[in-house]
Amino acid sequence: YSKTIAIDKGYLDLQFFPESGELVHGISSLVGFKALDCNGKGKKVEGEIVNGKGEVITLFESNELGMGTFTLANVNSAANYSARLLPVPEGGLAKMYPLPKVASKGNVLSVKKDWDRINLKAFSNYLKNDSITILASCRGIAYYSINGHPKKDSLAFSLPASVLPEGIIAFTLMDAQMQPVAERLYFNERPESRVNIAITSDKEYYMQREPANLTIEATDSEGKPANASLSVL
Repeated sequence: YSKTIAIDKGYLDLQFFPESGELVHGISSLVGFKALDCNGKGKKVEGEIVNGKGEVITLFESNELGMGTFTLANVNSAANYSARLLPVPEGGLAKMYPLPKVASKGNVLSVKKDWDRINLKAFSNYLKNDSITILASCRGIAYYSINGHPKKDSLAFSLPASVLPEGIIAFTLMDAQMQPVAERLYFNERPESRVNIAITSDKEYYMQREPANLTIEATDSEGKPANASLSVL
């Protein structure tokens, strides 16, 4: 018999996830974060992001599940960034949680949905005169390939959300040699394309090993019959 005991019940695991993978010098980045307590459950937190000099760069606050985002503008590879939780303990020192180190050279791929369109913006601090390509794929199938030259260190474009399937879309940024240099995963929600499944049984209760007859109905978002390939476990 074994049991795990939390020695420090005030322990907090604060994790940071820069958009498309890393913080890059001179580029503003969206940073996602997640706060977990000693039991591995999400915990609501708020605080401030400070640099190595103790200057406050921005504030952050999570939802009830301990997750949220904040934006870091024009990060510097010569600086170290940390998160400091609020309120600071009276008479004590606030615990500092370091952010990922800033890369001196790199790329950032930003994805944001605005109503029915998906807006993408690619940033680079070294691919300034090269041709870059952004590939949009889902479940191993490539749907779009966009090619262009960065203007003022960035390339921006948008796609209608309806032209991509529902699910996880991988947007991959590639250089002129078609080598991937950044990637951003995005979940494309399309409720209108979902199949609604209703299951009813012929009885409310069954004896052990008694056959059960199920009626399965698949409809689209408008309630009309939909063709579907189903499996039952």
